[in-house]
Amino acid sequence: MSVPELPAVSVAMATYKGARHLREQLDSIAAQTELPAELVISDDNSPDDTIAVAEEFARTAPFEVRILPPHERFGFSDNFLHAAEQCRSPLVMFCDQDDVWLPTKLTTSRQRLIADDSHILLHTLTLTDETMQPVGHLSQGIERNAVFEPLDFEPFLCGYGNTMMFRRELLHLVPRTERPPADGRVLSHDTWIYTLAAALGRVTHLADSLILYRRDGGNVSQLDNRSHRQRLVDLATFDQQRHLDHARFDHEMAAVFDRLCERSASWAERASRAAKRYREREQTLRLRLDLFGSRSPVTRWRSFRTLQRERFAIPGGWRGKALPAAKDFALGVFGLGWRR
Repeated sequence: MSVPELPAVSVAMATYKGARHLREQLDSIAAQTELPAELVISDDNSPDDTIAVAEEFARTAPFEVRILPPHERFGFSDNFLHAAEQCRSPLVMFCDQDDVWLPTKLTTSRQRLIADDSHILLHTLTLTDETMQPVGHLSQGIERNAVFEPLDFEPFLCGYGNTMMFRRELLHLVPRTERPPADGRVLSHDTWIYTLAAALGRVTHLADSLILYRRDGGNVSQLDNRSHRQRLVDLATFDQQRHLDHARFDHEMAAVFDRLCERSASWAERASRAAKRYREREQTLRLRLDLFGSRSPVTRWRSFRTLQRERFAIPGGWRGKALPAAKDFALGVFGLGWRR
């Protein structure tokens, strides 16, 4: 019996002033154990030799390389989405200009995504210094190889674009101009795709590191120390503005999925569930704002009880719920910790 052919993969690369390290990244794509069908490069008007490096590689590349025509400055996220929207294959991978892919990144990602019938796959990263010497590991919340059902995750938990493989159809379900802001900024390309994928389909987590993620030495140190400190600070702090921003985000994402219901009959059922869940998420956030905003201990206790009923009525087990509940009790009901 013949083995079914796996779907082709396109690589979407956004570049800007990337001449220094670009060739090393391109060579690592060419060295994959299985090659992509194409590489699509969108340059954001680089003033250096980025395009020249890409054109030189394209002349001898073992796969099609398409360098998109010049355009106005898009910015980081829209440049990535522009490149991805031009891809032709059923599966797409985002690609940074200064990383190095390990040889089995494409093969392993594709096999797992198809076997799990997932809409998106994410893996861990090896952090390196400027010379590509490993200096650490970035898990982005991935603890083990696992498959998660739609709507199991909040959209802000993980999602580094350079670790993703996803189904191309996600790019064309909702115009990127409709993506809502997050934390006061334009929603990033990877968070946008992850949010859609995790709401409408399965998510695969792969604990293997399949990429060397280049950071200069100072940035690596700051990243590690900051994340450790931030976790401790977050445990003892209620960030009111952040909750307001996320409540607005959930409200707007519910509207995004409502519009998808109207546009596409084939996605209507999944989109309807997603819209409902995002409204529940918004309600939980607004209840939490009420809890932390009251000066009355009795009112805080009543708000806490209502919040827990709402929170645990949402499908799913204790994952992602126990710690917020404990924090609400300590910081909300008893007024411990800090508010900002």
